[in-house]
Amino acid sequence: MNNLEIYINLERKFLFSSVCGNTIYDKDKLTTVIFVAPSFNDLCDGRVYHRVIETYTNMDYHIYDIRKLTSMVSSTTIDTLEILFNTQINILEPEFSVQHETYDEYNKDIKINNYINTIFSIKDDLAKANLHGLFWSTSHMYDTMCRTKIVDKYNAYKILNFIIRFAQNDLDFNKSMQYIDSEREYQLKLKNNDRSKQDWFNIMNRNHNLFNHYKDFYGHHNKNKELINRVDSIVKDIVSLSI
Repeated sequence: MNNLEIYINLERKFLFSSVCGNTIYDKDKLTTVIFVAPSFNDLCDGRVYHRVIETYTNMDYHIYDIRKLTSMVSSTTIDTLEILFNTQINILEPEFSVQHETYDEYNKDIKINNYINTIFSIKDDLAKANLHGLFWSTSHMYDTMCRTKIVDKYNAYKILNFIIRFAQNDLDFNKSMQYIDSEREYQLKLKNNDRSKQDWFNIMNRNHNLFNHYKDFYGHHNKNKELINRVDSIVKDIVSLSI
């Protein structure tokens, strides 16, 4: 199934998509995360739609009901930040055509587009909505990555390094992702696995110790419930307009 077929066969109203795996991570195989509106039957049956499509190309697809976004923002994980901050984002574009039975449907799409853009306009605040959760979810993810049979050492290093840099740069996401030439060169060597087993052990150990140094920093921030409730309200408005 190719990219076009994925979008044609969504079976639910497309809202936005985001290509993940190359912002904080640096993965060879990427994932397009697609958010759709729930169908009428989803709402009646109390079902929150989720589908995973794995392909033999360099792209997999995860399709989520838009209502899942609230819990993603509430938990604030590395994966949530990948969705919000990557540069390959496609948002529903209102365009009056035969697919709109009336101008009312067209106007609804305009409002939905505005709501989605509002979510992305507050992404810097959303990245800080649950810093305690971000730290511990990253710690858990790191432990899980290190327990796998084939350890992705480079991306395990990357996720801890992001948490360190995020704290060092006053929780500014864009600054945290800016590297000077020597840092880029160092990371490229790590990616190319230009290290002995002992070197990797020392690098990961130092990185993990520095990561733990910021545990109290992340732990002292309270969850921003007001902001999360705002996202939940926006999501509900999107669902209401999509029925």
